Amino acid sequence: MAQSKLALPLAEMRGPWVTNRQNYDGAMCKTHGWVRVNSRYYDMIAYGLKVENKKIKIGCSTFVNLVVYAEMKVNPELAQSITNFMIYTGDRIIEYYIVDTAKLVDYLIPNTELAELILLEHKLFHGKNRNQYSITIKEIKKLAGV
Repeated sequence: MAQSKLALPLAEMRGPWVTNRQNYDGAMCKTHGWVRVNSRYYDMIAYGLKVENKKIKIGCSTFVNLVVYAEMKVNPELAQSITNFMIYTGDRIIEYYIVDTAKLVDYLIPNTELAELILLEHKLFHGKNRNQYSITIKEIKKLAGV
């Protein structure tokens, strides 16, 4: 039920916050009355849900930090949220896909051995390695069941 409340009409998903490349979460939350949270694992709380927002320009992909998802793989309680992938052009969101973060974690990091390897590499290189994955809109749609 709460997840369906997050699914706003696209007409309401527009404004100056869309064009901000960084730190758009605060303005988006203020616009819609949601609570901005400064967490490594999610950006806001809306209708009791922890929500991570990812904004993607139409026709592009977005990078996700595999270290964060590896942390979630070894500590599944950290993945108790949803990820809101918003596709935009100009100052408006034209599509969005809501994905259970635990499902996203399982897709990106299929087993704990890989998660532990990513975390070890991150530690050995003092966080200077770039364990990122470029996830496409096609992959996101599949994860969202579209």
